[in-house]
Amino acid sequence: MPMSEEERRQLLEIESHLRQEQPRLGKLARQLSAANVHTALGRLWALTAAGGALGLILLVVGAVLHNALFFAGVGVIAGTQIIVGVAAIVVEVRAYKREQREDTDHHPSER
Repeated sequence: MPMSEEERRQLLEIESHLRQEQPRLGKLARQLSAANVHTALGRLWALTAAGGALGLILLVVGAVLHNALFFAGVGVIAGTQIIVGVAAIVVEVRAYKREQREDTDHHPSER
């Protein structure tokens, strides 16, 4: 629905008052009034194209580095398993020694 002349005049007065009082808000109001569906669609198309290009680049890089990364990943997993295994053995040996120490300390026949 189009604005009447009186409404348009009031809007212009409010905008000019806003520009004088707070210039940053006035600039934002002008930007928002200038925005339309076409600018939003253009921005969306640009972001879509950039995302697609980035995805293709990452796909090619991933395909090239696949073998190297695969073997590096296997090495990391194997190393982690070895570290966890050694830690588990250390924990069990300490628990066993502690258990043996407690048994000899509290055994009634040895006192």
